[in-house]
Amino acid sequence: MSLANAMSNVNWLAVIAAAVIHIVLGLIWFQKPLFGRAWAVLTGKTLDPAQKWLPAGVLGHLLMAYVLAVMVNLAGAVTVGAGALVGLLGLLGFVIPLECG
Repeated sequence: MSLANAMSNVNWLAVIAAAVIHIVLGLIWFQKPLFGRAWAVLTGKTLDPAQKWLPAGVLGHLLMAYVLAVMVNLAGAVTVGAGALVGLLGLLGFVIPLECG
């Protein structure tokens, strides 16, 4: 599949759903009773209201979901397992090295 086809054959409903789910899970994850308080102590940051980052965060989550959908299309992943493998490779190759560095 060409890059142009991979970019145009994206399931936008899935991209929007993935972005919304990621935002909701992040908001739950960083609640003080769960992991928010520990995160604030470990990083030395405060848990300011989400309104500060929400517009940029929504765009970032949409972009992340779209890029992952394009990568899945380029890899020719047509099953859930193959799509999950593409996501795992993206995590191992991009996210973890950036977080460790």
